Amino acid sequence: MSGALRRHATTLVMVALAAGAGLWLTYGESGRPTTTEKEARRDRLVPIWRRDEVTRIEIAAAGGPYTIVREDPGNPDDRAFRLERAGGEKLAADPQAVDELLSSLELATVKRRVAEGSVDRGAMGLDDPRGRLTITMGSSTFRLVLGGKAPAPQDGAYVEVEEHGVAVIASTLADSLAAGADTLRDRTIVPYASSALGRLTLEGEGGRRVLDRAPWPAATGTAFRFEGGGPRVAARPFASLLEALGKVRAEAFVTEGTSLGSPRVTLRLEPREGPPAVIAIGAPCPDRADLVVVERREPTRLVACAPLEVMGPLTKSRDDLIDRGLVAATRDELVELKIVSGGSTLEMARRGAGFFVRTPEEREVGEEAARGFVESLLAARGTLEAAADARLEGAGGLDLRIVSRPPAAGDPERVEVVRLGPSEGGRRWARRDEDGAVLVVEEAAVRSLLSPELVLRDLHVIDVAPEKVREIAVTSGDVTQRVRRSGLGFELVEPKGAGLRADEAWSLALFEAVARLDAVRWVAADEEGAFGLSPARVRLEVMVEDRLGEAASERKVQLALGAPTDDGPFAALLGQKGVFLAPPELEIAARRSLVDRGSFSVKTASLSRVVMRGRAAGRDAPTSLELGRRNGALLPDGASAGDPSATTRAARAREGLDDLTAITAVAVGAAREEHGLASPTLTLELTPVEGAPFRLLIGAADAREGTAVHYARRSDVDAVFVVGASAVRVLLEALP
Repeated sequence: MSGALRRHATTLVMVALAAGAGLWLTYGESGRPTTTEKEARRDRLVPIWRRDEVTRIEIAAAGGPYTIVREDPGNPDDRAFRLERAGGEKLAADPQAVDELLSSLELATVKRRVAEGSVDRGAMGLDDPRGRLTITMGSSTFRLVLGGKAPAPQDGAYVEVEEHGVAVIASTLADSLAAGADTLRDRTIVPYASSALGRLTLEGEGGRRVLDRAPWPAATGTAFRFEGGGPRVAARPFASLLEALGKVRAEAFVTEGTSLGSPRVTLRLEPREGPPAVIAIGAPCPDRADLVVVERREPTRLVACAPLEVMGPLTKSRDDLIDRGLVAATRDELVELKIVSGGSTLEMARRGAGFFVRTPEEREVGEEAARGFVESLLAARGTLEAAADARLEGAGGLDLRIVSRPPAAGDPERVEVVRLGPSEGGRRWARRDEDGAVLVVEEAAVRSLLSPELVLRDLHVIDVAPEKVREIAVTSGDVTQRVRRSGLGFELVEPKGAGLRADEAWSLALFEAVARLDAVRWVAADEEGAFGLSPARVRLEVMVEDRLGEAASERKVQLALGAPTDDGPFAALLGQKGVFLAPPELEIAARRSLVDRGSFSVKTASLSRVVMRGRAAGRDAPTSLELGRRNGALLPDGASAGDPSATTRAARAREGLDDLTAITAVAVGAAREEHGLASPTLTLELTPVEGAPFRLLIGAADAREGTAVHYARRSDVDAVFVVGASAVRVLLEALP
């Protein structure tokens, strides 16, 4: 040994001894809590916790003793456990339930510790416990005794940890530690995921249905077909069926011998690999009307109760499950389509949210136009028919090729080919090459296929600056309204009558909707009589200003609105080819009354006198209230002046007058009988500070678009309006 090494030998030995002591303090003797662990778990129930070393937990609780055993104790990464009960019975454990129990033990916190001299084992229920737990963790063993009599103060429970004393824990924690074996059992009844299935057979209610995995690449829904090369299974009902299978889980376990009765449905699930599973679903669960008894007969037996709601999808008939759509791909999956009709071809490929047209000309198709075209194609449905090859040939037919990409990464693209035959009395025969099914479809369902060039058509139907629209006439039935721009506002040209003028806000909304009119999508090249355009429900005559140099002229554009749809009404420009869907906002604007709602309004600050006559609720005879303006306020006048409560009623009357605004005009000219204005509910005689007196008549009650209203009329305005019923109620309540 060199001199330098000898000089430092003592120091090195001391450092080594200190390091060894540090290691002992950190790791401790095998199985014993270290100083660090003790400090970290000072307030925890179990003084040491190393989850990966837990190999078994023996629990004696209500329902009998059982043991949780790690499946592979030599592998700390294996988190699978099983349950073992008396008699050698072994059951699968629910991984989540076991994980929750382990977490409860790991995080179990002591509310307080009981001094050794204060322990009364009998009073604390430790001599007659509600449960016992023995935890094997590596070479360590911890034994817990849960007190079983009177609870500890402050909603607690007594627990003893052998060699570590008695403590108080939360009663909810004690409940979870004393749970029976059923709370930890695996609740899975259906042993296979849908992706593993090769065949699914259902018998009983709904008839016999055998579904085989199809040879084409597809996600869950249309990945199956009926046995023997039958038609495709529809995606939506099959998804509901799979969802129901996922809900066939044990909500409660039942004892052996519980009667299943005659099974309502028997399922046979055959995986692509492995033994089949047979599951029978039958009688209502004992004492639980919302559950049904389920018996798994193969590959292992299990009897439990599952939610009754699973029965609906599992009892759907064969007809309910058949796919009657031309195309199975969804909008998000579709990446390419090609339509060949006679000598014309349309070929499109997805690009971002829209599509790119390759043939007949290269151009982008906007997202809205592409969405409408694709959705109408994918929505096409028909009725299943026997093979009819002769009806698929001949002039006027077309071929459709759809390429889609399933959502699962790595799955091959799916190619669907559909042959659509020529028209026969407004119907067409179609064959899906994928499963050989033949459908009869109405031509209305495949309009987008019959006129695919419409996807290239510009969606701008009218595109001018709003101020260039000079006049619009709207005709609905036998009523015509005509509004023309006048300076910065609008003039009501038609109808004419006393006090009638144009509603500025609603006129502006109509002019702007027409000026920037875009089609939601084009739906047909020609009017076929199926769009409600002959005759049209609503007709618009639009005068647009054209200017050439200093000279200005006006041209007429005529627009027809037909049958309504969820996306808006069918529409067409008269004299031009093409039917499109107009935005719903256009019809809303066109069907409004353009008579100014403000012409009915009353400004209470402008009134010098108010006389109200009517029959208040609960009154046998009509009464009246007179108000006059004094000191800037409407106060009781005439016979009402001496009534001490009249001031309160006057304030109530003013509140009702302020809220008495017209929602819309419903008629022009004389009132009709149903308006109830010949015998009004309420009459108001109003004298303004300036101008001629007038009357407001409040007539019959009604409902309009879900709102309670009354018909109303102002004597100097030649129209009938509707007003809110709440304002009328306030005015009637003001009457004595």
